[in-house]
Amino acid sequence: MRVVGCCVQEHRRMLEKALADTASPLSVAEECLTRREKRMGIDLVHDDVERHLTKVGVELTANLRAQYDAIRFNVRSKAGTSQLNLPHGTKN
Repeated sequence: MRVVGCCVQEHRRMLEKALADTASPLSVAEECLTRREKRMGIDLVHDDVERHLTKVGVELTANLRAQYDAIRFNVRSKAGTSQLNLPHGTKN
């Protein structure tokens, strides 16, 4: 049972690190889009760069959501694992 708990903890640690690693690129993409939206007149453009930044922002947001959901699922799975019927005399 300890092996399962260890694997879940390791997987959770990896997901949390991936989540943290994704936060910085997302904030950069959002900052670039925010600055572009503040442009006025001739400086206001809708080009491939803007479309790419929007696409990256959407992808990173979806990635963050998926990682968050995976962490929540693993925590719930770990909680469910502790409720398994174990053979008599086996400790959790």
